[in-house]
Amino acid sequence: MSDTGTTRVVVCRVAGERFALPVAAVQEVVATPELARLPGAPEAVRGVANVRGSLVTVVSGPVLFG
Repeated sequence: MSDTGTTRVVVCRVAGERFALPVAAVQEVVATPELARLPGAPEAVRGVANVRGSLVTVVSGPVLFG
């Protein structure tokens, strides 16, 4: 692919708004995995997920961005 001065992005939707993230900032996109809830965690933290042996904290975009 030739460099035409454009930036490649991943577009996502959070709380009805669209956001574009540079591809370089995105490690991976996965389907929503099974979550383990964390008692006492802040409202925005939905839980943790095991993604190929690594624990990943899952947060709620709508709660974070209101």
